[in-house]
Amino acid sequence: LVSRELDCVLSDAPAPQGLASRLRQRLLAEGPVGLYAAPPLLRRVERGLPGSLEGAPFLLPPARTPLRVALEAWLAARDLSVEVVGEFEDPALMKGLGSEGRGVFVAPDLVEGELRAAGARRLVDLPGVLDRVWLCSPRQGEPHPALAALAAAHPRNAHSPPRP
Repeated sequence: LVSRELDCVLSDAPAPQGLASRLRQRLLAEGPVGLYAAPPLLRRVERGLPGSLEGAPFLLPPARTPLRVALEAWLAARDLSVEVVGEFEDPALMKGLGSEGRGVFVAPDLVEGELRAAGARRLVDLPGVLDRVWLCSPRQGEPHPALAALAAAHPRNAHSPPRP
């Protein structure tokens, strides 16, 4: 970004301190998330929540990402230990495997309808845990015209549709 080889990067976190002064950063979207599961795992964990998640197989975002850190804090606050069976940088792959019943997984409210269509069901809301998308672009020079259109098309809190 700083060398202007890229016009922008979408990220789940703002740029690190050393780069932040050389970049334009905007919180593009944020919204709540929940935990989901699909059969046959769904039947095993849906009763007695959140305690029934103890020892359950989980599909998680990578360690040290904001979403993973927040999810681990939520689990720790409830004294829950889970079995991490997969870590995914690709949220679509995580949701795909989770929709096959391979593990409990975290996903934004925005895709709940898509997950229901794939057979997954929401287990619990995660109050205070948010999925965020940051738009980062070089500070120097004129920004690419598409960046303004992208920002305008995604009002900050549009990440979360009305709940069914």
